[in-house]
Amino acid sequence: MTNIPTIEELQKSFSSVYDGPNRLQREYDMAKEAMYLNVPLEIYKCLYNLRHEQSIDPYPKKHEDWHHWRDMPSVWANWILQLPPKKKIFLLRKGLFKLVQSGIAITIVVAVVQYIFETEKRQTLRQYQAWQIIYAAGEQRASAGRNLALETLQKDNVPLVGLSAKGAYLDNINLKRVNLKEANLEDASLTRANLDEAIFEKAQLQRTNFFKANLKETKFIRANLKEASFDYANLEKANLTEAFLEDSFLVKAKLNKAILRGANLETSDLNKAVLKEANLEGANLKRADLEGANLEGANLKGANLEGANLEGANLEGANLEGTIFYKNFKINVEQIKKAKNWQFAHYDTNVNKQLGLSSNKPDIVSNNNKNTINDGCYKVDSKQRWQSFPLKGVKEISSIEGKWSVDDKKYNRVGTEGHSGNDALALEPYNSAKFKKEYPFGALLVYIPGKGITRVLMPNKISEENLTYIRMRINDNWLEDNGGELKICFK
Repeated sequence: MTNIPTIEELQKSFSSVYDGPNRLQREYDMAKEAMYLNVPLEIYKCLYNLRHEQSIDPYPKKHEDWHHWRDMPSVWANWILQLPPKKKIFLLRKGLFKLVQSGIAITIVVAVVQYIFETEKRQTLRQYQAWQIIYAAGEQRASAGRNLALETLQKDNVPLVGLSAKGAYLDNINLKRVNLKEANLEDASLTRANLDEAIFEKAQLQRTNFFKANLKETKFIRANLKEASFDYANLEKANLTEAFLEDSFLVKAKLNKAILRGANLETSDLNKAVLKEANLEGANLKRADLEGANLEGANLKGANLEGANLEGANLEGANLEGTIFYKNFKINVEQIKKAKNWQFAHYDTNVNKQLGLSSNKPDIVSNNNKNTINDGCYKVDSKQRWQSFPLKGVKEISSIEGKWSVDDKKYNRVGTEGHSGNDALALEPYNSAKFKKEYPFGALLVYIPGKGITRVLMPNKISEENLTYIRMRINDNWLEDNGGELKICFK
């Protein structure tokens, strides 16, 4: 095996090699020395190029002279200075690359933090732009951006109270849980819209089209829905308390467990509608079309079904306590007897005979004890619907005292004549909330079995004979803001 020369022998040989500008001389000397030391020429050249290299630690080592962390920068600086030029260039490039990488990371972090902190600002801007689109659309039938703008506000839980979009084309829109209280969407189209749990309290929705819309648990309290269309719509558990639905269309609508207390459904079309377990207490269903409707388990206590078409309607388990069935030519005894409390409903004389009932049976629609002031005198509360009082052979209303108002915070209390003058003019936009449109707001209404509904202005005689009860109420369907009461005495 060839002996490898020592470091000292190599360094002595390197000193013999020409180190000047004459490259030929240097190459010649290296070839000669390589041959002399019996080392391959390429290896010799590599070793020759390393002749001035010094031994350097791979990184600065801890030294006993280090007394404080502040000494480290100078130690590292000295270490770098000792590095060969190529090593310095390599480390410089690597360091710059790391700095660039770090810069990108820092930029991303800063951008994320800035994005988070500016979320509210962006949301405000987005909402402002959405409102601009809505206002620009005005009452145009169709608007390219209005639907998206409304959905944007809905997703941000922005209330749309008082929104005006009369005649707007809003088909298939998704406004679940939106608050449209007192909004005006008259003549608008909301076909197949998703309005689950939306709020339309006191909204103006005349002739609005809700065909096949999802209105589950939606609130239409006191809303004006005259001539609105709900054909095939889902109104399960919807709240339509005291809503005005005159001439509305609810063909095959799903109204399971819906609340329709005091609602005005006069001449509405409920053909084959599903009203299972719906609450229709005190509702006005005069001349409504309920042919084939399912009223199983519904609460019809005190409801007025005079002249309604009930042909084929399912009344099984329905509560008919105090329900009015006058002029129902297409109802039969079998239908009625499937219901509950049918003995306490009000029928025409011929139906009474078929049912084996007395035409002068007592009325138990309301708890009279709550309204009794003393013997022969009763309280008519402005916050209640029809209130029944036993006559016990009396022949006249002897006195009427007290005052009431259909909005106790806005209008002065009045007597049996109802609101007049400036108050009547101010109430005109809300005429749909009257129980009887031909009489003023706040008028005292009386229902006499066999005669129908009229008004009472002053004490007078009761011409009907053999009556056992009478019913009274204020002329108003929106009862929550009412105030006051009348004291009616009979003798």
